[in-house]
Amino acid sequence: MNADEALTFLERTLDTHTLSSTQRIILSGVWGGDSYVKIATDSGYDHGYIKDTGAQLWRRLSKVLDKNVTKSNVRNVISSLAHQEEVESKRLSSESVSVQSVSEQPPTSGELTAQSSLLRQVLHPMSDNPISDVQQSWDESIDIGSLYGRTEELRCLESWVTGHALSGQSGKPLKLLTLLGMGGVGKTALSVQLVKQVTSQFDYVVWRSLRQALPLAKVLPDLILFLSDQQDIQIPTTTDQQIDVVLGYMRQKRCLLVLDNVEAILQTGERTGTYRKGYEDYRLLSK
Repeated sequence: MNADEALTFLERTLDTHTLSSTQRIILSGVWGGDSYVKIATDSGYDHGYIKDTGAQLWRRLSKVLDKNVTKSNVRNVISSLAHQEEVESKRLSSESVSVQSVSEQPPTSGELTAQSSLLRQVLHPMSDNPISDVQQSWDESIDIGSLYGRTEELRCLESWVTGHALSGQSGKPLKLLTLLGMGGVGKTALSVQLVKQVTSQFDYVVWRSLRQALPLAKVLPDLILFLSDQQDIQIPTTTDQQIDVVLGYMRQKRCLLVLDNVEAILQTGERTGTYRKGYEDYRLLSK
């Protein structure tokens, strides 16, 4: 089993929870017998960051795989689990063929559901157990397919968002990050992939599309409810007060708020880059 096969197995086992680009680099390096120092040198990350992220990765895998995973035994653990999955998958396939051959009646919907659940539990025994307590709220489902040729951009953006330093760069996270570019160059796809990679670093992740040019007054109440875990039901009446509440929660917790299609609320022509009339209060979110 090589590093790519191990990563494929983990992505499948982690279900919707993907590994960050840094975690993939670390796992591939460790799989090949590299030290943290060499991984840091080859990847351009700070040695301390690689060491800390590696420790976080082993804790995460230990929780998901229900095994004690360390830098020294990760190859044995993953190889063993992958072999068990393969054996169990073949056994279930064989049993399915045997059952189908002796049964004259098609299974009921309830039986199909039970079989599907059983198969999922066998192949992905921890998939129903969240690997983190990250709360996520997406107002639309985005399928970006495969993203190619953006590795360096993603590494740089990840370091800016999380504050994890690349070699020779400041490690302070940015409070506001704007992706600029002509329509159709892939800003949304890049943003989605970035969010997937850094989700585990936050307590709350919110994605909102402004394609329909929603006024801020329609966005804020939902944000307050989400960031307060549906506890703050006394929504202030003014937009300024609502902004203060949202910013208050974002200062108390590690929150990632992504606003897509911001161009929908911006002026065009001579006043390009300024907010359209009625949308000026959006600038207050960046204060």
